[in-house]
Amino acid sequence: MNPVIRPYRLTDRSAVRQIAFETAFMGASAAVFFEGQEFLKDALTLYFTDHEPESIWVFEVDGVVAGYILGARDEKKMDRVVWTKIIPGLCVDALGQGLLLRPRNMKLLGGLAASFLKGEFFMPSFSEDYPAVLHINLKADRRGHGAGGALIRTLVEAFTQAGVKGVHLGTMSSAGADFFQKNGFVLLFQGQRSYMENFAGKAVPLYLLGRKLR
Repeated sequence: MNPVIRPYRLTDRSAVRQIAFETAFMGASAAVFFEGQEFLKDALTLYFTDHEPESIWVFEVDGVVAGYILGARDEKKMDRVVWTKIIPGLCVDALGQGLLLRPRNMKLLGGLAASFLKGEFFMPSFSEDYPAVLHINLKADRRGHGAGGALIRTLVEAFTQAGVKGVHLGTMSSAGADFFQKNGFVLLFQGQRSYMENFAGKAVPLYLLGRKLR
C-alpha cells in the first residue's frame, strides 16, 4: 500500500464526485435520501472542481483516489458563484429531468420546507472571522487511519500560507464534530436538521465548527 496526499488533478474529477455521493448521508450513500446521482454530484462538488480546483487535495492509495478535502478560501465569493453560475443550471436540470416529482425527492423537499418554517436554516454567519470553508470525505474503509487529519493539515498549511484568516465547516455527525475538535476546531454553533428525520429515523444534529489560522 502506497498512500499519498497530493493536489487535485482534472483526472480526479469523477472519483471525487463519486465519493461525494457515496458519503453524503452522514458518511453513507446519498441514495438514501435523493434520486438523481449526477444532479447531486454537481450540487456537492461543482464549485470546487470547476471554480477553485487549486483548493482541493486528494488522498490516494495505490493510484486510486480514496478521499478528498475540498476548500474555498472565501465563502462570500463562493456563494456569489454558486448563486449566479451553478444554481440556475441546477434548476434547469431538476426541471428537465423531472427530479422534483420523484418520490424520494418529494419527501426530502417536504422535509426541507418544514425545517425552513421551523427556522432551522437561520444561523449566524461566521464568514468574517472564518472566511474559508472546507468539506472532507473518505471512503468507509479508509477512515480511522489518520488520512483525515493529514488532509486537514495539508489544507490548513496551504490556507495559512495564503493568509487566510480562518476556516469553518458544518457536519451532521456527532462523531464528525469530535473528529474536527481533535484537529484544532472549536464548536461555533449547534442546531438540528429535522428534515433528515424522514430518512434517519430521528432529527439530525448540525454542528458548525471553526479554526483560526492567524
